[in-house]
Amino acid sequence: MHDIQVTDAGYEFLARTGLEARIARLFEEDELKELMPYSAFFDREEIEDLLKRKMPKARRTAIEKFLASKKGETIRQEDLFLVSGAATGAILSKKESANSRQFDVSLPNLDTLIAAYCLARREENPFGDRKPYVWRANGFKTIIYGDVHGDLHLHQIQTRTLPAKETTLEGATIAQLFGNLSQAHIGVDYSYWPYLVAVALKYASTVGLEIPEINNWQQFLRLQDWNGTISAPSGTGIGYEYFVSDWNAMELAQLPDKVDKLLFGQIYYGKLLYLPVIGAQQGLVIYSSQGTGAGTEFVVHGKRVTLYPMMYSPKSDAHHLFKGAVHGIMTNQSRTNPELLAFMLWQYEQIKSGISEDDIRKASRQFERRF
Repeated sequence: MHDIQVTDAGYEFLARTGLEARIARLFEEDELKELMPYSAFFDREEIEDLLKRKMPKARRTAIEKFLASKKGETIRQEDLFLVSGAATGAILSKKESANSRQFDVSLPNLDTLIAAYCLARREENPFGDRKPYVWRANGFKTIIYGDVHGDLHLHQIQTRTLPAKETTLEGATIAQLFGNLSQAHIGVDYSYWPYLVAVALKYASTVGLEIPEINNWQQFLRLQDWNGTISAPSGTGIGYEYFVSDWNAMELAQLPDKVDKLLFGQIYYGKLLYLPVIGAQQGLVIYSSQGTGAGTEFVVHGKRVTLYPMMYSPKSDAHHLFKGAVHGIMTNQSRTNPELLAFMLWQYEQIKSGISEDDIRKASRQFERRF
C-alpha cells in the first residue's frame, strides 16, 4: 500500500462533494485503467515532458517542489501521480480544475487527495476479480483478502483525521484530508482462514456480542452461493479440525491477565507469533512478536513473551471480522472449501445449543470427510 492515504475527513469530503461517486463511475467504466500508474520508475525525459505541458501555476509549483525533494533519487510513478494532476484531469472538467475554490481546498491538495483515493481504490483490489472485504470505522480502514496462493492478508490503515493543516480562502481551517498514515499488515498462510472465523466467533461470545449473520448462518452462506453441502475436514490444513476441542479448552487472552493458560487463536508464521487479545473497552487487538516500544508481557505455553499491539478491531466491528473471513472463503480467495466452513459453523451451532463435545463428535460422523 502507498504511504500517502486518505483520512476520514478526506473520505467525508469526497462523499460530500460528489467526487467519490464520479470516481466510482470511472472505475466501473475502466476509464481510469490506463491512467493509473504501476510500480515502475520515471526517467528524466518523461518528467521533462510533463513539465512542458500547460498547467496551472499552483500545480507546476507543487510538481517542482516534489522533484526538488527527490533530487538524486529514483522517482516512482505512483509518487509523481500524486502531484501530477492526472487523476484530477480525468475526473474534473477544465473549468472545475481552474476554479478549485468551489471545493474549498487548494488545487495541489485536491490533486493529491483525488490521486491518493484512486490509488487506494486500486490497492483494495490487487488481484483482479478477487474482491477484498473492506470496512472503515472508528478511525481505521481494514482490508481482508487472499492472494493468488490463497494466503490470508489483513491490512489496516489508521484513517483517524489528523490536525488541521490547510486554511481555506476564507481563512477557516479544515481538517487534513490525506497524509502519511500509520499502517499495519499481517500475512499468514492459507490454513489460517478458518482460524480467523473462529477468533471472531470466540471474541463475540466472550464479550457478549451478537453477530447477526451467525443466527441464520445457512441463509448467510446461501446468499454467497453455498450449495448446502457440509463436509468434515481431513487434517489437510484447509479446515479447522479441532475447533470444538479448542473452543472448550482455550480462552482468548485478556489484558491485564498474565496467567499461564491455553490461549485461543494463536497464529504462527515463521518466527512470528500473532495473538488475538481482548484489550481496553473490550476491543480485539492482534499482538505481534515483532514491534517497537515497551510492548506488553504475556504468558504463552509457560513462557513469558513480549508482544506489541499491531491491529485493532473495536467491539462494534466484530461482525466485520467474521464477515470478512467468511467472504474470503466463499469467494475462493482461500483454500478452505465452503463445505468445511459450513461444518465449522454447524459445530458452533451445536456448541451454543449446549451439546457436549463428545456428542458433537458423534453427530459429526454423519458428514463425509473432504480430502
